[in-house]
Formats: sequence, structure tokens, C-alpha cells
Amino acid sequence: MSRSLAALLLLLLLGCGEEVSNTRTAGNATLNFYTFLEHGEVANAEAYYPAHTISSSDARKVAAAAARLTGYASRSVLAHAQPISNSNLLTERDWTAATIVTVTAELQPPGKGWQPGSEVLTATLVNTSIGWRVRDFNLRLPLARWLLEGRRLPEAQAAVPRARC
Repeated sequence: MSRSLAALLLLLLLGCGEEVSNTRTAGNATLNFYTFLEHGEVANAEAYYPAHTISSSDARKVAAAAARLTGYASRSVLAHAQPISNSNLLTERDWTAATIVTVTAELQPPGKGWQPGSEVLTATLVNTSIGWRVRDFNLRLPLARWLLEGRRLPEAQAAVPRARC
């Protein structure tokens, strides 16, 4: 009994704290990143950038994405990866591959019903010696907040004339 308890304790201590699922695939790494954004865990989301490469603008972008997802719930979350060939990202450091991952999910905005599945995040990842890591991402909430809240587009914005070419 004490032997199995010791083994379990050892496994828990050796585990990587920021992983939800294994980062050996780009899709899993992206799903982990998205999960941390969704739950407002900015420091854990930032851990999905390669070591020593997160800039202050990257950190602001991660914090803004986490804030923007506040109150949303997700289900049926899937990741679709597409390798990038001949990427200029591969000339940096020890990165061996690059890929673009698109996350789709059904979202439930605060106080609203579930929205149909759509793209919610697109990320560019690189394969490093410790697994796949985020180099850039775009959060894509499907509808503007004013629309989800049932408000109409303000008249001043609706009447903005288009530029002529």
C-alpha cells in the first residue's frame, strides 16, 4: 500500500503542472492553450510559448484573449492541424516543424444559449525539444458582443460611409 502511494506521489511531483493533455501533438498543445485562456489562467497559457520568446506584446495579447473569453463556456472543442512547409519559423532556434492549428467549438456566451460550432482560435505552433509551443494566435469569437447582448448596431456606426476607390 505504501509503495503504491509513494509511486503515485512521485508521478504527481514529476508531472508538468501546465499540461492538461500531452503536448506531443500540435492539436493537444493548442487545446491546452485554449483551455487556459478560457479559464483566465494567463500564466499557464503563456507557458505554451517557447522558452524566452514571449514578448510584452504577446503577454498583453494573451491577457486580452483571456479577458475576452471571460464568461464563455465551450463544448465540442476540436483541433485541426495543418503542417506548414518551408516555414521561416524553422530557421530559429531548435524548432523542427511548424503547423497551423484551428480550434472549433460550440460557445455559450454569458447568459445566452449555445451557439453553433465555429472557429474560435487559430494558432501557429512550432515543435521544440519539449513539445509543441505557440508562436502566434488569433482569437475569433463568432459574434460581436453587442449582437450577443441583443442590441442593434448603433446608428452612428451603421451610417459610416464607405471609402470610394
